[in-house]
Amino acid sequence: MESMKLENRSLYITVAQLKKDQVGLNNMHSENMEAVSRINQLESELKNCQKTNEENAELVESIRSHLDESNKRCNQLTRYLFVSGLLYFLHSRV
Repeated sequence: MESMKLENRSLYITVAQLKKDQVGLNNMHSENMEAVSRINQLESELKNCQKTNEENAELVESIRSHLDESNKRCNQLTRYLFVSGLLYFLHSRV
């Protein structure tokens, strides 16, 4: 009878340990799922940032092109005004 009590106690301890291990595994699984969810969220945020960065790069390139064209036009007008002023000066001296 005493040996059955010891065996029973041993089984009870074993079952309790298995339940404790299962709870630990469940907690680890839950933590892993949270980590995976966070990683997915961060990857999505990264993709959005990369897309915004690409769009901004295109806008910057467009602005640079526009500024370049404006500078070329300003240079043309400056030369035109200089030549016009020079011609006016020379013509008025005659």
